[in-house]
This record gives sequence, C-alpha cells and structure tokens, in this order.
Amino acid sequence: MSKKCRSPASQCQQIANGWRGQLAIAVDNIVRPERTRQMIVDFYRHFDDVELLVFQEVFNGVWDALSDGRVELAIGATRAIPVGGRYAFRDMGMLSWSCVVASHHPLALMDGPFSDDTLRNWPSLVREDTSRTLPKRITWLLDNQKRLVVPDWESSATCISAGLCIGMVPTHFAKPWLNEGKWVALELENPFPDSACCLTWQQK
Repeated sequence: MSKKCRSPASQCQQIANGWRGQLAIAVDNIVRPERTRQMIVDFYRHFDDVELLVFQEVFNGVWDALSDGRVELAIGATRAIPVGGRYAFRDMGMLSWSCVVASHHPLALMDGPFSDDTLRNWPSLVREDTSRTLPKRITWLLDNQKRLVVPDWESSATCISAGLCIGMVPTHFAKPWLNEGKWVALELENPFPDSACCLTWQQK
C-alpha cells in the first residue's frame, strides 16, 4: 500500500494545484472491524494528502470491486480467484470458522457431531454476497436449508442470540459470545474448512 501511494502513476501524491489524491480499497466483511479502524488511522498518519475510500464488501464482492476497477486494493479476499486477470498477493493467513447456535437453541442441548440432515432443519445465517457481476456465493448453506439473510455482523449476532438460526461465522467473531456462554459451538460430521485470505491488487 505504501509503495502504491508513493507512486506518481497512482496519483496519490498532492500536486501543485492542490488536488488531493484518492486510494479506494475493498475490505471483506470477515476482517476485524478494529483492524480496519486502525488501518485507517495508520494510513492518514503516513499519507495526510491522500483520501482513503473504504468499501465494505462480502465474499465475491471484494473481487468484483477489484476486477471492475472500483477499487485499487482488496483486503481479506479469498485466494480462490473467481475472475481472470493478473493479480499480486500478500498472504494474510488462514481464517477459521465456527458453527454456532445460542445456548438455549435445541441443538445446544444435543450431542454431536451433527449430520447435515440434522442441521438443515434450522435456517442458516447468510450475509448476502455484494458482487454486482460475478456469481454470488454463500459461505455455508446445505441443500434444501432455509436462509436467514442479514445485512451486517451486528444483526448476525442478534439473530443467533435469539435462537433463530445456525451461524457459520469467523471464529474471531464468535469468541466473545462463546467465552461468555451465550453461544455454543457445534461439532459437525462434515467440518467446514479454513479459508485462505490475502491482500491483493491488479498487476499492470
């Protein structure tokens, strides 16, 4: 990011007529909000003559924004590239997932591991993919399982806590509720794999 902002080609430096450059980035919803806030603070400490535009995206929405040219950088993108083109990467590690329900949910009172046939009897929490042109994807949804669609993580937590659904959520998001005993992590017969995440941008 530093190199990109210091590059004249990216127009991120202030020029003589006072025009202020911009850098647009897409941040996947799985990135911790506090990390995003700290990134914004650190950015403006180093580049006070550049406007940082941050767009929150879900799943393929990150790649859609990058491939369409709406952003120059994507943070938290999956390493499974859904679009053609040349991209540079910086690894961000693996993201683990937890399948959770409220502590008073019927599944919380049952012994696992749970089969897909058992799980599909309850709605699955879904954050709608924000992609405009690429195929939309869903993190976790079983065949013939009802969707419970929510707009953000705050709504996700509210619906899970109300016992309305099963949630396949990032483990870092679930930890506070699990530690407080408000949620229970379910053991699955078919565990959900970790996801490889990265920071990426188009190579030109």
